[in-house]
Amino acid sequence: MCELKKSGKAWVPGDIRKEYAAAGEQRELLEIALLEAIQQLGEEQSKKHAAVKAAFLNRITHVKERMVLREEEVTGRWLTEERMRTELKWSKETIRQVVAYCRKFPNTLVRHMTLSCFSFLVA
Repeated sequence: MCELKKSGKAWVPGDIRKEYAAAGEQRELLEIALLEAIQQLGEEQSKKHAAVKAAFLNRITHVKERMVLREEEVTGRWLTEERMRTELKWSKETIRQVVAYCRKFPNTLVRHMTLSCFSFLVA
């Protein structure tokens, strides 16, 4: 799909052809996306080249968007309410909002720690 037709035209946009030509991880991602597109279409639809091309380009667009979002993710740090108040000088209302947000996603944003006889929430 990333190679030229007999007429010299490309099946896919130039940037995708360049990624495929570069080999390595990018080529592997493109090949996986093509296989997933074919699998998604099913046996009957996968015989239609236009349908495969559309599904492939749709899949690639989706994968690229996810990669861009992943690169743009903001990394955080673990803070106690005490550190939010003293180091960052956040207001009580801001701290309350941050803690409330973190409690919505406890598996990823909250760590329960016990030190000696003290137990506190780290958000």
